[in-house]
Amino acid sequence: MQRLVIAVLAFVVILVSLAGLAAQPPSAADGSPTPRVPTAGDHLVAGDAAYEAGDYRTAVAEYGSAIELQPLVATAYVKRGDAYVNLDDLDAALADYDRAIELAPDVAETYSRRGELRYQLGEYRPAVDDFSDALDLDPDLATAYLNRGAAYNELGEYGRAIGDFDRAIELDDDLGAAYYNRGNAHFNLERWELAVDDYGRALELGSDPGPAHYSRGNALFNLGRFGEAIDDYDAAIERRTEPALAHFHRGNAHLALGNTDQAIDDYDEAVRLNPELAAAYLSRAGAYVVLEQYRRAIADYDTAIELAPELAVAHQNRGDAKFELEEFGDAIADYDRALELDPSVAAAWYNRGLAKTRIGEFEDALADLRNALDRATEPELIEQIEGLMNDLEGV
Repeated sequence: MQRLVIAVLAFVVILVSLAGLAAQPPSAADGSPTPRVPTAGDHLVAGDAAYEAGDYRTAVAEYGSAIELQPLVATAYVKRGDAYVNLDDLDAALADYDRAIELAPDVAETYSRRGELRYQLGEYRPAVDDFSDALDLDPDLATAYLNRGAAYNELGEYGRAIGDFDRAIELDDDLGAAYYNRGNAHFNLERWELAVDDYGRALELGSDPGPAHYSRGNALFNLGRFGEAIDDYDAAIERRTEPALAHFHRGNAHLALGNTDQAIDDYDEAVRLNPELAAAYLSRAGAYVVLEQYRRAIADYDTAIELAPELAVAHQNRGDAKFELEEFGDAIADYDRALELDPSVAAAWYNRGLAKTRIGEFEDALADLRNALDRATEPELIEQIEGLMNDLEGV
């Protein structure tokens, strides 16, 4: 989920009743001062003090008392809604924001607040509507553009998201979260260079460094800049940002650089932190294959398949490891399952055909190779397929 920047609510507290604010309170019959009855304004002030102190339950109670005395003051509902958000009582918060909008429908900040809450609830389209209403009332509300862009990101509408982040940056060039979230949108559009630039700017502006380093590491990895990616993953791991995934991705970068032992160390840590991370077992198995430790590789493929039985590549790669151990029948069974899950993979057809040649099933092997050739796009694989087909046709 994207990060939201919560706009600071700047409502003016309207003291509707001035009762009890006279310079000299009236006296009782015995001459002692009559106790002053707190006004709605007093309760709002007390609620604000409790809110600032982090005592949100007391804040809710004080704002509630203000509402009892003056039920038509929108500010009290908004403030109580904010306190409910901090107590994670999101339904109560939403009801208060709704009531505040009914009472004061021309306040942009209230719509923005409700949009932030709906975003937290995963209601991204209604959140977009609320941020749009806020911007209709205040076209220069930078955080509303930022947060609407974040909602568009969650909806997969990355072009619109980027447009909103651009506008947020125009209004506030120091809004690091806008650069970070725009980087996410560029990342999702596979614009790796632009993503790297935005994450870098977010870091310069003091955005939460852990997520920015982690995300930039992923973009750098996709650009093949593995050493730089490792530096970013180091920074993310130091800050405990997505630790299992950061170790997993750093392992992939080490493996790409040929640092196989370091890669395995990272995969070990990734599965220690998250024993259900199937991709880490899959990648560690690949590292064991590089070291020709096929039994260990098969054990990791087994675990990956237990965790993600529909993962075609795990079945295919386990088949490859069994092929290397000359367990051709078992390898073919794995290729069978891989092709059931994803018949589009030319390499799986080729490898199954190759395995069948090892057990003398030449006719079936040729059929597999023809299927492989129909699907292959890489020149090197096409050459291998055609070479093996020529050999078999001569048998």
